[in-house]
Amino acid sequence: MPRFLNFVDGAMMGDSEHFLEKVSIFESFDGSNIESWISAAIRRKVRELVLSCHYDQPPAKFHQSLFSCNSLVVLKLKLKVVLKFPMASICFPNLEVLELPWVLYKDNNSAQNVFSSCPILEDLSMRGDGSINMRTLNVTSRSLKDCRWVLGILKIV
Repeated sequence: MPRFLNFVDGAMMGDSEHFLEKVSIFESFDGSNIESWISAAIRRKVRELVLSCHYDQPPAKFHQSLFSCNSLVVLKLKLKVVLKFPMASICFPNLEVLELPWVLYKDNNSAQNVFSSCPILEDLSMRGDGSINMRTLNVTSRSLKDCRWVLGILKIV
């Protein structure tokens, strides 16, 4: 496994002049390399980022720069994520697809701040979580074409 991690480190940290179209990480991970890989992907203007792990893993914590990445068009965080930074710092000007099945929001306003930071969002997929007291979610978007939310009531305005 160390050889593989060294290979990925080398590929991600390599020539930052080249853009990355897509970065996908599927597996259980301890977080030791993930933050540096995400930072490298952001520096290399990644357009699609997919992170996935088992639901029973502890919530992931990511650097704020992930949530203000101008190059992202597709973001799929298929893992538990706790948003613990100022919601005003979230900005996805080019994001069209957002999949957040297990993101933990403080409240409905926190979730709405995430969506309002995506002015051209077309596809939204998320899942409510029993650990939050949010049964209704209001999403205001002129660009939204497809929206999926499991558990609760979704109201599109």
